Amino acid sequence: MEKQHAMMLMLLFVTVLGRVDGYAQGPPTSTCLTQFPKHKNTEKQTGTPPFRIEVDPQTYEPTQTISVNLEALPNVNNQFKGVLVSAHRKTGNTEEILGSFTKVPIEKIKTLDCLDGRKNVAIHSNSNPVDAVALEWVSPFNYGDIEFRATFVENFTRFWTGLSADLRAENNNGLQLPDYTLPATSNIFTSIQWSDCGKTRGCFFHPESCTGENCDVAMTYMKNTEGSYTFELMAKAEGYVAVAFSKDKKMGEDEAALCTADGGRVTIQHGYNPGHYVDRQYTKGFSDIQIRQADGKILCRFTRPKFTSMLMGRKWFNLTEPWYLQMAWGYTFIGTDVIGKHTEAPIITDEMVKLSEFKIHRPTISSSARVTTSLPLFISVFVFSMYI
Repeated sequence: MEKQHAMMLMLLFVTVLGRVDGYAQGPPTSTCLTQFPKHKNTEKQTGTPPFRIEVDPQTYEPTQTISVNLEALPNVNNQFKGVLVSAHRKTGNTEEILGSFTKVPIEKIKTLDCLDGRKNVAIHSNSNPVDAVALEWVSPFNYGDIEFRATFVENFTRFWTGLSADLRAENNNGLQLPDYTLPATSNIFTSIQWSDCGKTRGCFFHPESCTGENCDVAMTYMKNTEGSYTFELMAKAEGYVAVAFSKDKKMGEDEAALCTADGGRVTIQHGYNPGHYVDRQYTKGFSDIQIRQADGKILCRFTRPKFTSMLMGRKWFNLTEPWYLQMAWGYTFIGTDVIGKHTEAPIITDEMVKLSEFKIHRPTISSSARVTTSLPLFISVFVFSMYI
């Protein structure tokens, strides 16, 4: 027994070392779109940042090299240990990550290939403090006016997000249109017809004795005539509610859809769960979105096509196949649509679900599920704090 216990501790130690090494060398791909360092429960700084991002020149044409400078403000003593920067359209589809960083100071910066791009996000490669770094960026196309967005990390408890610098298009010749249009989101929400559960739609309720409006968390699903699927989610939460589609009762290799609400701001998100975190994907394919936050609840409705793909996970999901449904809910970081850790263990249907059937499902929750969903996250947060 002692030998077995020692072996388990050894495996845990190796796992922690792997996570330490990854975080020490820069943020994971899950930050490609959020640009938000999840340092335990630390919120972003709201005061005037001691750092800035600048571009030179301030106009561009396709294939032109643009200098992107990240630096501390003059006459301040601040340095930054971490950084993340990417380019996006100024208007329209502001989600897509554009261009490539063609030159970076390798002693401090490296690049990520995010969401089918190539070297389109620049991040720190270590936690050594610096005053400034200079990058070079190139766009193969004319995307119109561009906005560079940056996050600076001074230390584990002090970071700033949302710093930006504009790069204007030299002209409107040969504009490269986006691959998709961002889905429109409405905060006008029509009531969920829970009485139709088991008749015209399938449902998933928690806790076991509830029937819809009186649940802590619940959802409906329905196959539409053209082959798409409509989902309705509800949770007693202040920040977000999410559903994931899984082939087993564990977190990992799952597709997820998340609805967030922060005051009057509501968003839909698409995610891929490689393990115990979410790699946010582009929201291509979502439609008919309604999200509302009221009376301590989040209500969400959206439609998805039957086939979806994960750019970060290189996987396809076919909603005509049976899936375990997982639901999670919790908070968002103040003033953002970035989700925090779920406040309770995710609930999982007791059997695989055919989304074309009108069945009512109840959850499976076990003590082991609670341990496996929280322990790796806790270890990652604790160890990373030693580095930033």
